[in-house]
Amino acid sequence: MKNRNHVDSFERSLEHANQWLNELRDRAGLADKGEAYAVLRAVLHALRDRLPVYGAADLAAQLPLLLKGVFFDGWTPAGKPVKMDDSEFLAAINRGIPGAPAEIEQPAACVFRMLAERLAPGTLDKIALLLPKRLQDRILFPLVGMESVTRATGL
Repeated sequence: MKNRNHVDSFERSLEHANQWLNELRDRAGLADKGEAYAVLRAVLHALRDRLPVYGAADLAAQLPLLLKGVFFDGWTPAGKPVKMDDSEFLAAINRGIPGAPAEIEQPAACVFRMLAERLAPGTLDKIALLLPKRLQDRILFPLVGMESVTRATGL
């Protein structure tokens, strides 16, 4: 009986991952779930590599089980965070997507919006504070329709 519970947990996790992929496909106007997976993976990896190790661990703790595996796939915590400005961050996302679309900001924005909706309240704000201000202002906050934490909090 206990083994069945583990299988149920895995099946629920697969269902959650598929929900994320279907929603990202629909929101970003992507061709299929394969393209949605490539975008989600590339954004999560760019974000993971730009965050300090503790920030990456905090973010991953809130992802569904299978997406935690995607998040940590190929990760080596040594040398993190990787310093990236806004252009380098977008380039890192592009490198992670085979045949990446010329316009990556809109699909990336959809991933950030989904994270903002699904993570515990304030989590994305805390993550943003770990990123350079220009990355916050150009990519993170405008794309998810949020005001900069530094402007909103007066920091």
